[in-house]
Amino acid sequence: MNGFETAGGPAGDPQVEAPVLSAEEVAAEAARGRIASLFALGAVLCTSGSMIAAQSMLKDATEVDNWAERLVLFHDNKSAMVIAAILFAVATGLTLPVLLHLATAIRARRPTLPRIVIHLSIAGPLLMALAIPAAALLYTSAANDFAAGTVKTIAEAKRLSQNDGVTAAMIALQAGSIAAGFAWVMIGVYGMRSGLLTRMVGWFTVVVGVITAMITSLSFATNSIPSLVELIRVFVLGAIAVMLVGAPEKRPPAWREGRAIPWPKIGEQAGAQADAADQTLVSGSSESSGSPESPNDETKA
Repeated sequence: MNGFETAGGPAGDPQVEAPVLSAEEVAAEAARGRIASLFALGAVLCTSGSMIAAQSMLKDATEVDNWAERLVLFHDNKSAMVIAAILFAVATGLTLPVLLHLATAIRARRPTLPRIVIHLSIAGPLLMALAIPAAALLYTSAANDFAAGTVKTIAEAKRLSQNDGVTAAMIALQAGSIAAGFAWVMIGVYGMRSGLLTRMVGWFTVVVGVITAMITSLSFATNSIPSLVELIRVFVLGAIAVMLVGAPEKRPPAWREGRAIPWPKIGEQAGAQADAADQTLVSGSSESSGSPESPNDETKA
């Protein structure tokens, strides 16, 4: 790194000495960004595939209101749901390099980003990517046992749905969801503060994080992941992919400058525009007062 400057201020954190990346570091970061964009694009495609595969079950999911009906529904659509779960797991795993790249880039410009965010960017998606297919396969086994058994009560369906294996997988999934969700939120907030993410993408990133952290352990096995949630995820990942692979002049300035350039808040931006307008008026007034004397003034003299 070739220097430091004061970061923070009106749109950011308390003032700290923030690094300024060298031209070589910016170029290396851009190269890593292009690779991360490929992972983001892959996540978009896998997420879209997961949504399509789950449609056969989603159309009937609204009519399910007990454990027995859930297992029957899953059994009737087990192939589609296992495929959907695997695709969603792959998509989640592909977000790991994307989150890691963003967290590293943000922290390089704004060191106040907690280091744990980098660790959670790895642990959260990885844990989810492992837990989702495991839970889906275990839930498929429970659905098969229920379909093959002679006892068709709700209590029996609940017992099978909450066996030790399924419960452990769901706990792992929930832990991974919380970790990944926290990483998404922090990257969205600090991405805006550092100027690496636009306001719109940053806030949508926060929304993805909140929703990810709130994913229930049986979401993919009952009503799947709500389509709206996945559409938001697709939008955010697509926007990030386009940004990372785009021309430097089309990306936020903080990427090519190698330093934090926070976006001004709405009130601050309006104030800056008002100050600029006042300055223009003052300049115009000064030019008028400094104009040559009129003929009448010369006559009086």
